[in-house]
Amino acid sequence: MRLTDNITIFTAELTAIKLALLWLSENNDRVSSSRDISLYSDSLSAVHAIKNEQTDCRPNMLNEIYEHVKSITNKITLIWIPITSVLKAMKWLTEKSTPHF
Repeated sequence: MRLTDNITIFTAELTAIKLALLWLSENNDRVSSSRDISLYSDSLSAVHAIKNEQTDCRPNMLNEIYEHVKSITNKITLIWIPITSVLKAMKWLTEKSTPHF
C-alpha cells in the first residue's frame, strides 16, 4: 500500500497499526485466540494517542483502530520502541543474514 505524499509520520504510524489490526481481524481463523498479540511502533505520539484514546488531528482513524480491536478476541498490547533500538535490531539482523565466505 502506498500512502499519499505529504502525510505525517503520525498518520502513517496510525495507518500501519490500523492495517495490522485489520489483518488480524480478517485472519482470525489463522491466529489462535489463546495467543497474545504484540504490536510494536517507534512512534511515541501514536502509542500515546491510542492508549489515551485522544488525538486532535486523526480522531476518525483512532475510532477505526478501536473498532478493529473490538473485533479481535486476542489480548493486544501496543509497545513503543525507540528508533535507536529498531536501527540496532536491523543492523544485527542484516549482519546475521549476510553469508560469510
